[in-house]
Amino acid sequence: AVVSTQSTGVLESKKAIKSVRPVNDSKKKVYMLYDSKPDSSLTGGAWYNQSDFETEFVDILGRQVLTFLQRQRAHAEVTHSDPMAAQRNMMVDIKQVKNFISQLGISKVELEEEEVKQILESLVFDGFVCRTYMLGEGGKRITFYRAIKHQPLTSGLSRVPCGVCPLLSQCTPGGQVSPNSCVYMKEWLMF
Repeated sequence: AVVSTQSTGVLESKKAIKSVRPVNDSKKKVYMLYDSKPDSSLTGGAWYNQSDFETEFVDILGRQVLTFLQRQRAHAEVTHSDPMAAQRNMMVDIKQVKNFISQLGISKVELEEEEVKQILESLVFDGFVCRTYMLGEGGKRITFYRAIKHQPLTSGLSRVPCGVCPLLSQCTPGGQVSPNSCVYMKEWLMF
């Protein structure tokens, strides 16, 4: 164990490897090549800072993306008298939203398209955004999003932390990731 600890210490100091603590087991260390990017199932993705879920960051991103979609909608309604043309021009795809978030500069890490999709889908489930599919080049299905004009009041149920949790697929009662031990679930229930 001493040789192993010394060896990993030397390799870390030479930036040959790095250690990462899994989001679901902060006592454990996983070693990987220094230039490798850890998988989001290990780190929790952009929504986690070490092992803490970044609720405020997710909320801010959601509000900023919604504002972007609302502005896109308002601009399309003003510049197009034809309702069909206006509707086409108020829709944005995941890449456009990802570029918008990058330009904002509020994320310390570059978000993956899947993470941007999670934000958009949470807005869909909350009733603020509509999802539409269109066929692109080669018959490939492209997903577009647009703000809904009249936003419904949301219930507390639509704010369940599970909706944006990247570990949802690993979450089971009594498991290592569990609703029983989830601090975010407890905070939500106290609301």
